[in-house]
Amino acid sequence: MINPLNKTRTTPKADMGLVHKLYGTVMKLAREPVFYTRFQVPDTVDGRYDLMCLMLGLFLFRIQQAQPETAQALFDLAFKDIERGLRESGVGDLSVPKHMKRMLAAFYGRVAAYYEALEQQQVEGLAVILTRNLYNGDGTAPALPMAEWTRIAWQFLMQSDVNDIALHPDTILQLVPPREE
Repeated sequence: MINPLNKTRTTPKADMGLVHKLYGTVMKLAREPVFYTRFQVPDTVDGRYDLMCLMLGLFLFRIQQAQPETAQALFDLAFKDIERGLRESGVGDLSVPKHMKRMLAAFYGRVAAYYEALEQQQVEGLAVILTRNLYNGDGTAPALPMAEWTRIAWQFLMQSDVNDIALHPDTILQLVPPREE
């Protein structure tokens, strides 16, 4: 008979120090001024959320392959932080679940579309998706250069060892383009 008090873990636990470090890097990327200036991502609540979704998605895709527990913990931390932000901004307790449901649905839809375009190596297709999501349908926005940057970041992450990404997540910050062309 198995003793329920003597359970052993079958799934590894994520290193929360590492998860916080990864999340910090995602947020640094999403807050880089170049994306709001040169790449003209709308500097609005929605624009910032959409850019964070893109950056978080890039990390999650890569980390999920080798460390699913770390990817799950990163996802959980990001959305706990978003929920905290909603509450701090004055969204009422009864409205938070509705907002979170809508934001999670948007996240899943966006990252699935990004992932498909990146996997098929379709920069033009990714630009169309970014125009729809990141730029709110603004056909004059620089979606193609943003899609090209996203492709480069994706390739960098895919060619990087997951342990290196985990230990040194800030290395992707090297890819942040200069503010001017």
